[in-house]
Amino acid sequence: MKIVKYVVATIAAALLTQAALPAQENPPAQSATMVNPQTNSVADQLQALVGRVRVKLQAGDTTETSLAPELKGFDDLIAHNPKASPDDLAQVSILKAMLYLQVFNEIDKGTALLKKIKTDYPASKIAGKVDDMLSQISKQAEAKKIQSALAPGAEFPDFSVKSL
Repeated sequence: MKIVKYVVATIAAALLTQAALPAQENPPAQSATMVNPQTNSVADQLQALVGRVRVKLQAGDTTETSLAPELKGFDDLIAHNPKASPDDLAQVSILKAMLYLQVFNEIDKGTALLKKIKTDYPASKIAGKVDDMLSQISKQAEAKKIQSALAPGAEFPDFSVKSL
């Protein structure tokens, strides 16, 4: 349960709260995929990217298509900073994975990205938590499946009882 709280807190803090980046009336004039590794640290670039994602989410743009430039921005950020610390690059990857898991509700893509963190950045702190996250995601998916089977109007699922 702690991992679920960690995952939810990570994505919520980074994408939806004011702590990540003050809300902007007009997002920066630069392209959503532009990164400049010479002038900004990975954390600064990630914060700017998260700010653009947050603005779109607050505007109701919650589809993969509407966030395609920002998704490419996550990939560009990693590609343009190959010598950054594994923890910084894993943080970029986990935020992208959380978009797939929590915003787009695409479990397969999100879990694939989490597994990739484990292989690409095994020395990062996040890589050590990936198995727990995947386990929790699997449990949540199973619980969601059961919950949807118990929806009003749906046929009650078969069950068996060992004793009265």
